Amino acid sequence: MGLIVGAMDIQKIRQVIEISRLGSFTRAAKHLGTSQPALSRSIARLEDMLGAPLFERSGEGARPTPLAQYIVLRGDLAIRGIAALEQEARMLAKGSAGRLVLGVGPFVGELLLAPLSERLMREFPALSLRIVTHYGQDLIALLNERKIDLALAASGDRANNDAEETTGIRAVHLFKSHIHFFARPDHPIVLQARRLDPIELLDYPFAGAGLTKQQRDEFPAELTKAQKHNLNAAMVQGNDVVRHLMLTTNTIGYGLSQFFLNDIREGRIVRLDVGYEGLHYCEAFTGAESRHSPIVERCIAIAIELAENMNMDCTPPARYAPRRNGETTNDHARPLLRRVT
Repeated sequence: MGLIVGAMDIQKIRQVIEISRLGSFTRAAKHLGTSQPALSRSIARLEDMLGAPLFERSGEGARPTPLAQYIVLRGDLAIRGIAALEQEARMLAKGSAGRLVLGVGPFVGELLLAPLSERLMREFPALSLRIVTHYGQDLIALLNERKIDLALAASGDRANNDAEETTGIRAVHLFKSHIHFFARPDHPIVLQARRLDPIELLDYPFAGAGLTKQQRDEFPAELTKAQKHNLNAAMVQGNDVVRHLMLTTNTIGYGLSQFFLNDIREGRIVRLDVGYEGLHYCEAFTGAESRHSPIVERCIAIAIELAENMNMDCTPPARYAPRRNGETTNDHARPLLRRVT
């Protein structure tokens, strides 16, 4: 291992990457600003130190061996990581804030992104901030690929917790809330004036940011064709669209109560009284390299502060659904979203 470490440097990694990408020593040398003989000698020395060939040379060009392909895969990530570190170090040395690529899921984005961005830009006027909006499992993939520095998303959206632990990804808890179902007051299902079973909701199309696997598992495995369609009828990331669909059609919306507070207070939308309340956990995910960044640490601290100041469950269920004698809100509660730990 010591030999390999001593043999490798950023320049040689770039040479292997460019030869593999262009398929030619001559074209790679031109791209790198060196001569073809000098590039050939450099790669030959690297092959001698590694004890294995990196390219199969022929009249048609150079084809990377599995060893070269491995170096390209790992080396490209290393170079991008070093470039990001260098850029951030330079900006911090100048008294600036650096660069942050922030990934946010639909729920977290609606609740935290605006005030979080404002705080970051006020505290770090020179910050170069980039926002990526995706579903949680996509954000985790981007974090694994080091294309984002920090992900704020639902923990239930994590694709594979065990696999993520091996990559060094960690989660910091932000807040928990409830996912509820909503409709307009004159919706046929609201006019039934009783507590509803979740399966009854599937008589109507759903609209929301998309159901995680954990959420989907709370519904029966066997559904009719119409029920399957209704379950995923409208998957949208903007709650303005969900709100519009609820107000103009028989669509049932789902999400956090905070998204529809004004409509609920003014009676345009009501929260359905369903036989459970779904817990929803949101967390900040970081990779092994990004978590020690001062900017990432400060962003997480601000997100936690904002979340702590929120009343995450502040609306009663629909007044159209009276309870049975002696029954309380949580008598039949069961989690819609189980936390991934």
